[in-house]
Amino acid sequence: MSKIDLGGQVAIISGALGDLGSAIAIAFAKHGADIALGDIQENGDELVQEITALGQRATYHQVNVGDTAEVNAWVAETEITLGPATLIIVNAGIYKSVTPEELPFDDWQRLLNVNLSGAYYLSKIASRRLVELNMSGRIVFMGSCAASIPQAPSTLYCVSKAGVRMLSQCLALELAPHNILVNEVAPGNVLAGMALKEFQKNPGMEERAAAIAPMNQNIDIADVVYQFLYLCDPQNKKITGSRVEVDSGIRLAFPLAAENRAE
Repeated sequence: MSKIDLGGQVAIISGALGDLGSAIAIAFAKHGADIALGDIQENGDELVQEITALGQRATYHQVNVGDTAEVNAWVAETEITLGPATLIIVNAGIYKSVTPEELPFDDWQRLLNVNLSGAYYLSKIASRRLVELNMSGRIVFMGSCAASIPQAPSTLYCVSKAGVRMLSQCLALELAPHNILVNEVAPGNVLAGMALKEFQKNPGMEERAAAIAPMNQNIDIADVVYQFLYLCDPQNKKITGSRVEVDSGIRLAFPLAAENRAE
């Protein structure tokens, strides 16, 4: 396969200051895309400078993806400063581990606002603009193996990611006539971001997670980033409504592991 060339593309990336979001941003910039960074945090200057040092344009917008007005403003600002966003990377997400008995309703609403509503707002608002401009594009959602592996302490997260999975497929069907391809990357236990924080809080958890997967490995950031690049490669013209499971096969082994725990 020839080198992935994203020259002339503008990537808009939510959750851009997290481990995965920033890694995706840097990788896309190295392959020639200009980058519109968005995150709830206040200051993205350092990442902007890192991208501009690579010779690409970059902007940062503090945005709450669960607020349609803020997402509209971000998409509009991106078009003015960089051009219409043709690569829509829906990455923002939060996680909370609670037992079913402890399920706080405020946490439920907050997590759905970010993980599911936020995913819908960015993908819909940015893609609607592409349709208006008669431009093709790509949407790639950050999914999770949690969408297909029920876990009681992760009820909130599992439900939100299952919603993202169906959202991805429905949008793929809706946007296919407009040559906007929509896909999902579904990582397992990534050694970054939310999973890494859980590993650091719980000694031995990282090793136990790796042991469940048939490949006996957790996931590196680079494994996930590559799939985002691959799905946004202009040479990929027909892949839509798909999900790429980057999980060392953990979704295959998890039901068996649950049975073993119950015995």
